[in-house]
Amino acid sequence: MKDLQQMDMLVEMSPGLTLGHKMAEVAADNAGAKWKERAFNAFKMYATEHQFFITEEVRASNPDIPAPPDDRAWGSIALRAGREGIVRGNGWVRGINRSGHGRLVTQWNSLIYKPKETL
Repeated sequence: MKDLQQMDMLVEMSPGLTLGHKMAEVAADNAGAKWKERAFNAFKMYATEHQFFITEEVRASNPDIPAPPDDRAWGSIALRAGREGIVRGNGWVRGINRSGHGRLVTQWNSLIYKPKETL
């Protein structure tokens, strides 16, 4: 775990990551305020139902939300969720999106997860 935290610190200092975050915000702004709110609400709802997940799973489970002009807009939604204390990063896993070719993506740990009661 400590190695993962050290790696996160190195990544946080990366100029490339800073630029990526900025471009995610630009992409979300281009998608529009209504899209951002719908996507954020879907992300938050997914976080209440799943302890660990990736953003691609949120997208796949919400086909009623139209794809934004640039998929990086979803990065902005995840960043907002982190700022609002809904999720925190839990390391990286292989993505499931076919066009991503198995690239590493952030796995989120929900801070608002509410397990369903078992009978």
